[in-house]
Amino acid sequence: MRVAGGGGPLTSPAAVPPTPGSVLWRAITGHRGPLLGAVLLLAGWQAAEALAPVLVGVIIDEAVATGDVAALLRWLAVLAALFTVVR
Repeated sequence: MRVAGGGGPLTSPAAVPPTPGSVLWRAITGHRGPLLGAVLLLAGWQAAEALAPVLVGVIIDEAVATGDVAALLRWLAVLAALFTVVR
């Protein structure tokens, strides 16, 4: 029979298994720098992904509709830079 406070396996703090939340929290706080970098890169990638259709619309309005070849080349360079981030 086990007695409370007897130092047996049931009363030892090491015997209590960690919860999934505590394991996740320890993993997150132990890697704050890389995790923050990954979150920022993901946010930037998502913003670039969302801007692609907007940029295509701007290219059509500013260069294709007006027939300005120089503007078309400039906007295509901007679009290429955006796709460098996205892909």
